[in-house]
Amino acid sequence: MPGIEPVVCQHPQVGDFDALADRTDAQVEAIAVAEPDDPLGNKPLIVVTAVKDAQAGWLPLQAEMLTLSTNSVQRVAQNATHTSLTEDKAEAVGISGKAILDVVAAVRSGTPPTQ
Repeated sequence: MPGIEPVVCQHPQVGDFDALADRTDAQVEAIAVAEPDDPLGNKPLIVVTAVKDAQAGWLPLQAEMLTLSTNSVQRVAQNATHTSLTEDKAEAVGISGKAILDVVAAVRSGTPPTQ
């Protein structure tokens, strides 16, 4: 979207969590300002949430991301960490990769993503 800078995904250190949360909040707010009634419209969105070792306050932020689209689902990975979803081959392919492929399939078929 014009005027909205993407959040660079970095693995936050303990002291960096507040800054990451602020950037995430700022991006969600920027999208909501750009399209206040329906930020992403009906575009398919899958929010993958890693629960293991999640810092306090992170899980509600993940749930808030669901409000960006009327066509969204959350997939909760109880035994995954944020890092393992991108760096552990089995989880990156099995969880993150599947979510990406499922969003592509939802766009192509016009059907909603599934849990």
